[in-house]
Amino acid sequence: MSKVKISNNTPVKLSARQSLQLSQLRLDQRELMGPDVDLEAFKLQMRGVMPVDIIQSITDASITRTIAGASTLSVDVLDKHRLLLRSGKLSHKQDVQIEGLWFRMVSNKKSSDTITLVFEDREIAVLRTYAQPIKASASTSRTKITRAQFILRMIRDVVEFKIPVSIPELKIKQPIGAATEGSTDALNQFNAAHRTLGIAKGTPLTVKGSPATPTQVQIAGTILDVGASKLLARPILVMAIMCAIQESTLRNLVGGDADSRGVFQQQKYINGQRTDWPASRDVAKDSAAFFDKLAVLYAANPSAQYWQLITDVQHPAAQYATAYAQWRTEAERFVSAYGMPPGDIASANGSFQNPFSPSSSSNYEFYRGVVPVSGQSGWLPEDSWTCIQRLASEVGWRAFFVSGTFYYISDDDLFSSQPRMRVTEGMNGVDYIDGDYDENKKVGSCTVYCRTGRWGAPPGSVVELYDMGPYNGRWLITEFSRSLFNDQATISLEKPRPVLPEPISDSANSAQTSSLGTTNLFSGPATSVTNPPGTQAQFGGVIPKDTLGSRAAVVQVALLAAAEEKKQHYVWIESRPMPTSLWSTAAHNKPGIDCSTFATLCYKEAGCPDPNHPDGIYDGSGNTSTLVANGLWVNVPQPGDLVMFGTNKSYPSHVAVYIGNSQCIEIGGSAGIVLQSLTYRSDILGYVSFPFPNDQLPS
Repeated sequence: MSKVKISNNTPVKLSARQSLQLSQLRLDQRELMGPDVDLEAFKLQMRGVMPVDIIQSITDASITRTIAGASTLSVDVLDKHRLLLRSGKLSHKQDVQIEGLWFRMVSNKKSSDTITLVFEDREIAVLRTYAQPIKASASTSRTKITRAQFILRMIRDVVEFKIPVSIPELKIKQPIGAATEGSTDALNQFNAAHRTLGIAKGTPLTVKGSPATPTQVQIAGTILDVGASKLLARPILVMAIMCAIQESTLRNLVGGDADSRGVFQQQKYINGQRTDWPASRDVAKDSAAFFDKLAVLYAANPSAQYWQLITDVQHPAAQYATAYAQWRTEAERFVSAYGMPPGDIASANGSFQNPFSPSSSSNYEFYRGVVPVSGQSGWLPEDSWTCIQRLASEVGWRAFFVSGTFYYISDDDLFSSQPRMRVTEGMNGVDYIDGDYDENKKVGSCTVYCRTGRWGAPPGSVVELYDMGPYNGRWLITEFSRSLFNDQATISLEKPRPVLPEPISDSANSAQTSSLGTTNLFSGPATSVTNPPGTQAQFGGVIPKDTLGSRAAVVQVALLAAAEEKKQHYVWIESRPMPTSLWSTAAHNKPGIDCSTFATLCYKEAGCPDPNHPDGIYDGSGNTSTLVANGLWVNVPQPGDLVMFGTNKSYPSHVAVYIGNSQCIEIGGSAGIVLQSLTYRSDILGYVSFPFPNDQLPS
């Protein structure tokens, strides 16, 4: 095979002879899923690309086909005499073909006498070599082309081969934010697509000190739905609930003072003059009007007291001006229960631009590149594959390869296809099916354990589960993994993901803001954290005092949690506020924990400051974005550091705790807390470190 050097910036023009061979595809897209893989042919392939004869030294090979990133092929080679290690060729790109699919070596890992070679889809590896920034211009504006067309442009830039594509909605422009002010239909469409937010049934909340009724919770949810649809910052959402509690006790009142009405007690007339309030008793419409006024005031003065900004909107009698302030704690709990943790994404002034502004839909331009930080000039490189993943994640679509074909598609379109299989536990070849599905979760998941050759559906297709109780129905296949040396396969299934509208403004110009304060947002009565960070374990008391506040303690907590998983399962749910302890009932049941909760609680149990907040005080909030915002990116991880995964360093999609020896511990699915190889995912962004009061390394 000819070797082709590809520039990291400007792709070279290749002749027909230099062009790479395209993957030879099967119509059913079931490559590497059958019971028989020609291992001898594969080993001969490996001997052809490696500098030494390793045909007798391959001890294992596994394949992971996924729509969540790049599909990978991992090959374990026994290298007792270090011939492969010292060959000087491990850093060179090598291509290998198996069952018609091409993979390119992208990394390697040494553990004792074994070297693991990691290959990924060659199509993706080639896309990574195209990294010259494409500056925003009229030709890349959202008013000229769709997001899908911009992505297709990057796919078509590839000259090594012509990549087959499937983009059903190539020329269809997606909705931008909330399209029509006060439109209940638009809001209903938004909420139908965004099942990621909402107050779970039974959440303990109060209104003016009394337990909230279902009607009050429903009204609060509608108000927050409107704020979320406008992509407003958390403080504005909190102020809206504070106002509604004071004005109407979260009730949609028919009347009130003068001709005021509704949850915000808006008035159509004041002193005989018509106002611009709708005062319609349509909670969504009234909320939109309230938010539009408040957002402008907050943008002008984001450091103002919450009660003062509400007063500037409502204009109450002087004696009631500060009354709103007393309900802030209750309002914070409503917003957290809704699923909006502190540190949500907002623009530099703390509030997104009004989505109904005439200019708001035209200021977003598609781009490939990394916007420089303040004080630096010139855009930084971003490769095409990373850019495509970022563009897809911004609107909740999927961008992936299956059998050499590129797909850019929403979950709705994926689910519109007919199921490839009907599956149940115990059927021929299916050993068992694990599930984790709750109507209040962002994504439901199932894991199928079966025998290769018995599974007939590739990633990206749909299967139907039956005779599985609450797990019955259609599921999307997101991953298929197996060893090439046995017939055991693991298949990951998901329920639909929400589809997001086009962002209101250019996310490249957004900044991270936070309104953390010192309020404790744990469920139950408001309390303050009295244990100073780094002095003793906050909860559990399982770490020896001499190691508290150290890297060693974080690793020990993570290992204890992994051991606890085998005794009592941890429930994977993205929920805020976080449980107070890894050893609590709440961590093992509802509300459960997600990846960033696990990382945070590892630090908490180890007696370290909260890695989410500059003040180090635990308040039940945080996510991957706050972790990276308060940490320091490092090139070489030490035990106790955090491993970040995803496509955007500012907003990682997953985090794990690094424990050393190229291993990490994480929770990211129905399996609960598990020990993983550092390279179990191919989308590692890097490592984030924090200062430790007692910086011991594990012995």
